[in-house]
Amino acid sequence: MYFNLPQAHRILLPVPLYHCFGNVGGTLTGAHFGATCVLPSPIFDPEATVRAMQDERITSCYGTPTMFIDFLKVQRERKFDMQSLSTGIMAGAPCPQELIIAVMEELNIKDLLVMYGMTETSPVTFHCYPQDPPSVRATTIGSPGDHIEVKVVDENGNITKTGEQGELLVRGYCNFLGYWDEPQKTKEVFLDSRWFKTG
Repeated sequence: MYFNLPQAHRILLPVPLYHCFGNVGGTLTGAHFGATCVLPSPIFDPEATVRAMQDERITSCYGTPTMFIDFLKVQRERKFDMQSLSTGIMAGAPCPQELIIAVMEELNIKDLLVMYGMTETSPVTFHCYPQDPPSVRATTIGSPGDHIEVKVVDENGNITKTGEQGELLVRGYCNFLGYWDEPQKTKEVFLDSRWFKTG
């Protein structure tokens, strides 16, 4: 598993539970490891979230890059106690290196993990590991998960060379079976060989 919770963590979930990030990555991971999940507010509230980091002695915080930008803004103004924090996940959009480093330093999330995936891929395809050096966690989306195949192809379906742009395709146990009652839409995103076209 990409996320190791050897202690009784307290996970802060400001991300929506209707999305795989909050649902699978948050509540199901919490249940699997016996962690406490803290929901800081009914809707996204940066100050309530950062205050909960301190008041609820949070050890792990989840968020998108834009959420972490808001957390840093609040923390820079209010200076809450971040001593309990140690790990967390940033995902949902491109994660700038400068932001990742600031979160590691200013929010004390030394073991921040960057992940990439989609709801259709249940939800993580690429991830960093806690043992990866900070330079790797700050500049990459990590490696594909176990038993997941990935490739980048051009408009003709040929695998691209390293560094060339193309479309990411994913295949493995992680792929969803199809869109509910939408066989045509499902057919559009899958190749016959069960490669999922991420777009």
